[in-house]
Amino acid sequence: MARTNYQFERRQKELAKKKKKEEKRRKKAERKQQQLDPEVVPDATPEVPEGQEAPVAPEALEVPKPPEPTP
Repeated sequence: MARTNYQFERRQKELAKKKKKEEKRRKKAERKQQQLDPEVVPDATPEVPEGQEAPVAPEALEVPKPPEPTP
C-alpha cells in the first residue's frame, strides 16, 4: 500500500493559500486604482435623450423644515 505524501499535500495547500492571497491583493489594488482614476468612474448623472426632461428624485422636491426654537 502506498504511503501518503504529507509534504506534497502541505505544499499544495500552501500554494493554494498563496494564490488566493495574491488574487485578493490584486483585486484590492484594482479597486483602489479605479477610485483614484477619474476616467474609470462613471458620471453620476444619467444621460437624458434630447427633448426629454430628466426625472426628479422625490427627495429633491421636499422642502426642509426649519429647526424648532428652543425655550
